[in-house]
Amino acid sequence: MSTMIVGSSVGPLLFSLVRDFTGSYIPASFGTFTLSTCFVVASFWANIPQRKIKAEMEKGVD
Repeated sequence: MSTMIVGSSVGPLLFSLVRDFTGSYIPASFGTFTLSTCFVVASFWANIPQRKIKAEMEKGVD
């Protein structure tokens, strides 16, 4: 939840700074798209904590 609040406050600031320096929102939009795409690709390698906890619980029961 705090990440959403920080993003909601910092995002417009970064977009406005990019607009001031470049005269366009396109670089900021491209950067946001690139970062989001990287996060989606990285999510395929993320571990699911619930699986690890479940495996540890099943191992402890035996």
